Amino acid sequence: MAISFACACAFSQAHADNVRGRAVTAIMERTPPTSCEQHASESPSRPVYNTVEQGSPAEGAACGQHFRVLIVEDEFLLASNLKTQVEALQHQVVGIAETGIEAIAMVERIPLDLVLMDVQLPELDGISAAKIIAQRGIPVVVISAFSDRGYIEGAAEAGVMMYLIKPVSLGDLRAVIDLTMARYTELQALRQEVGTLKQALEHRKKVERAKGILMEQFKLSEREAFRRLQTISQRENRPMIEVANAVITAFAVFSDDECPAS
Repeated sequence: MAISFACACAFSQAHADNVRGRAVTAIMERTPPTSCEQHASESPSRPVYNTVEQGSPAEGAACGQHFRVLIVEDEFLLASNLKTQVEALQHQVVGIAETGIEAIAMVERIPLDLVLMDVQLPELDGISAAKIIAQRGIPVVVISAFSDRGYIEGAAEAGVMMYLIKPVSLGDLRAVIDLTMARYTELQALRQEVGTLKQALEHRKKVERAKGILMEQFKLSEREAFRRLQTISQRENRPMIEVANAVITAFAVFSDDECPAS
């Protein structure tokens, strides 16, 4: 009797997975990935933490784009090595700051796209400086030798986009920069839709969940999944949060949570 019930439950779970997949498919229209998206599927080999929203692995989205980067590092050799790596990726290093105070001052007067920030800095620590810079609308990546949870959580609360552990390889840096700028672009798109950064961050949680469903169901890259949501939003003239909720609901309706453990 127990075996028969377990088999029936397993069948119902498989059936639910199939139906959920069809339900999500009914919402989304697939298009083949671009060569840029295929290239951007690299993930960093070193530990990297997405401090904005825990979830899917790192994916790039900035093929062919060149960014203006500020490096904040008080150790000359480390700063020089990082500058060499950034320039090897065809990005422009617009300055090197040695303190948190200097970094904030440079952000105020120099046009830039991204800040790479150490944690332990004189005068003002990197997390405190990152919080002020993030409020200016500039994405920040922390590059640190410290992997303590307290540092990572502090960075997340400060608005840091990514947290990368030293030492940093060229491949790590490429993937993290691409991911950060892709996430920042998504956040800006949501901000244009809702008006405030706070609302955009709240909506982004739902968008991240919907993206994860699409990535799992259709084997999409992260960037491609976001583009699907954005395309439907524009085509149907619906807010992206509504499209994301529709995907989440379609998937959840056929949840297999009601099946008891055998």
